[in-house]
This record gives sequence, structure tokens and C-alpha cells, in this order.
Amino acid sequence: MSDLKLYGTGRRKRSVARVFLKLGSGKIMINGKNYKDYLCRDSLGTIVSQPLALLEIEDSYDIDIVLNCVGLTNVEDCEHNPSEAFKLNSQLPGIIANACKSTNTKLIHISTDHLFDDQNILYSEEDEVKLINVYATSKYEGELEVLNNCQASIICRTNFFGYGPAHKNSFSQWIEESAKNNQKIVLFKDVFFTPVSGANLAFYAHKLLENNFYGIFNISSDKKISKFEFGKLLCDKLNIPSYSIFPGSIDDRSDLVRRPKSMGLSNAKL
Repeated sequence: MSDLKLYGTGRRKRSVARVFLKLGSGKIMINGKNYKDYLCRDSLGTIVSQPLALLEIEDSYDIDIVLNCVGLTNVEDCEHNPSEAFKLNSQLPGIIANACKSTNTKLIHISTDHLFDDQNILYSEEDEVKLINVYATSKYEGELEVLNNCQASIICRTNFFGYGPAHKNSFSQWIEESAKNNQKIVLFKDVFFTPVSGANLAFYAHKLLENNFYGIFNISSDKKISKFEFGKLLCDKLNIPSYSIFPGSIDDRSDLVRRPKSMGLSNAKL
């Protein structure tokens, strides 16, 4: 029982709270500080400890909370607001990495698969990047900032799917809801990626952490598929009809900022 560890994530707008719960003596930490020192009001401390107090186990578990802010991931928003993109996607990861180094805390940094172009291959961690928009450039600079400030960090290049925050549907949720409502959507048949579920991303990232790995790792599926194929497969797995999903070409979308057509990642390093 001494090895029991529980993990959960909460989201509010652009903020993310990752909570780690393990058997211990009742120590609660937020960003490396005792929660009573970190929080500005006693009432907030009471809210944090209330669930354990209710179950009468406040002296039986330790809690470590790591707070982070989600980057700017909309490709068009990054292109139109480059200063915001570099602030959130490049500078902020460096600041977090520096804090992790100073507190001897391991950092898992989630990067992207938008770092390449249109070659019909599965890209490895060693392949030269090809940065074709602001989003890709800012995310890659974020990787460099993390490694420069905390070399022992884990950087996960990935494209994951699952349920998003309450205020905004994720890509897979949008597909699911559209299919359920028989709403016509067009998914690209000529844009390829290697998606993984959020659960699998968390599993492999924490395996890397537990085994003291560091550096850049691709966390991806074994084979690349098109966005259109992904949508059809998702509906099949959820047992919902996909009649309203149609194939289209990204070349027909002149309104979109240029992005890679081939984002397949090789997971051979795992």
C-alpha cells in the first residue's frame, strides 16, 4: 500500500491544476510551497483540505499540486497574435522549467507534432524540424527554453485526443457531437497525424518520469491516419453513425494559415 499514488487534473479557462495524492502524513504542497504559505487567504486553505477532513484522512495522505497555464494552440490565433504566442508557448515554459530546476522538481512538458512539413515519413526525435508558422516556431522555442533551463525535463511531442475543458469542445468532441446531431462536417483527407488518447499520453509520460528518463520523446500511435479516417474510426469506436462526415482537402481552405500535411511521429524510441 505504501506505493499507492493517485493523479487527477482540473481545468479552468487557461489554467490547469495537476494533483498528485499518495499515502503520507498530511503534507499539502502547491508549486513547491506549503499550501498555507502559498494561498493568500485562510478560507482557501480550508477548501483545499476539506475533502480529506470530511473523510477523516487528513493525516494519512500527502498532496503535491503543480499549476501550469495552457499555451496558445489555435494556429490562426498564433499567427495573428505572435507576441501572445511566444509569451505562452516559449517564455512561460522556460520560466516553469527554471522554477522546476530551482526546486529539484521533474518537469513533463507537452509539445506538439506541428514541427515538420509534408514529407511522407514518420518523424523521429532526431529529424530536423521545419517550422512553417508562428505556432510551430513558438512551440519549438518552448522546447529549447525548457531544455536550457532544466535539462532533466521530459518533452513529449504528441497529438492527443479526448474530452476538453468545459468552455470548449476538443477536436474529437466536435466530431462526436456533430455526428450525433447529424451535422455535416468536412475532415481533411490529405492531413495525416499519429494521435493518441489523453489517457495513453498520461500513461507513457509518467512511465518516462518514473524511470528517470529525460529529453525529447514522441508519444504517438504506431501508424499515421488522415483526419478524415480518424473521424470515421472514432465514430465506429463510439458506435455512432458517421454519415455526416465528408472528406475534403486542406488545399481548398485558403482561409487557413499554412500548416503541415504530414505530422506523423515515430514512437520507436519508446
